[in-house]
Amino acid sequence: MGRRLDALTFGPARRGHRMRKRLAELDRADARLRAAGIDPIDEWLRQQDPRMNTGPTRPIKESSGAGRIVLLLLVLLVVGYVAVHHFQAAPGTAAATGFARPDNLPPVSSEEQPQPLGTPLPAPAGDGGYAFEATQPGSSAPAAWDPCRPIHYVTNGAAPAGEEGVVASVLAELTRITGFRFVDDGPTTEVPQATNRAEYQPALYGTRWAPVLVAWTDPTHVPRLTGPVIGLGGADSITFAGSPRTLVSGLVYFDAPQFRANLADPRGRARQRAEMRAVVRHEFGHLLGLAHVGDPRAIMYPETHLNVTDYSPADLRGLHALSVGPCAPTL
Repeated sequence: MGRRLDALTFGPARRGHRMRKRLAELDRADARLRAAGIDPIDEWLRQQDPRMNTGPTRPIKESSGAGRIVLLLLVLLVVGYVAVHHFQAAPGTAAATGFARPDNLPPVSSEEQPQPLGTPLPAPAGDGGYAFEATQPGSSAPAAWDPCRPIHYVTNGAAPAGEEGVVASVLAELTRITGFRFVDDGPTTEVPQATNRAEYQPALYGTRWAPVLVAWTDPTHVPRLTGPVIGLGGADSITFAGSPRTLVSGLVYFDAPQFRANLADPRGRARQRAEMRAVVRHEFGHLLGLAHVGDPRAIMYPETHLNVTDYSPADLRGLHALSVGPCAPTL
């Protein structure tokens, strides 16, 4: 009987807050135009086509210097709003921005390099067979980790006896496949929770994005691990003006009691070890941005079984697409 695996996604509330803040700025700019005797909609239409006559507003040439400055501010805010929701950079490039960095983000990482840290393997021949947890706004391109800086992780709890190196082994495999670099920051006192982990925790991790939390836990701490679900994985993405949507933090949780019970199965440790390693591969696939698929031949199928214990060609095509995303130096 297969073991169920699960995934988490994050970030909609924060993105909604930033959208509302930007729209409020546009409303204030509209109010300033009206105070100067200019209808914002008419002014916009006139800029698009001077032949249009939408009413008795003052001609642009009669506007005061202050009015022109307000109009310029409105245009800049519109451009900024579009950039937040429609930006897509070419792989491996940095995006220039003239907008202030939001106050609720950590400082720009000193680990950011001008080029990706590693070289991914070529994608296997063929098309499709994979899905992404999140995509760039207005695009099918995936939201991915920044390939120009390492992915840090911390660990809470202990792996089952004899499997202490399973996470490091799978991450070394993913480094070879994707070129991503993973850095083990050691143990953490952070208590695993199901869905409400903050991606920025300066009190615990300093002024940087919170490292990925890898936890060997149980259903008492993470209720979503109740029943046949043996693993959870997911990443948190963020974007602001001039930045691609980028994965910045995340979590991978394993049900340690289930792992130990499965490894003690009398049918054979090697058999069960292969299946448990498939669980680890599956959840780290979620962390890197892969979603569930309906093909039982793929490791990203929602249930794990002994017939599939390694990444399939379709999984590898998805991982390749995630490994060639843009650098994000503004994050």
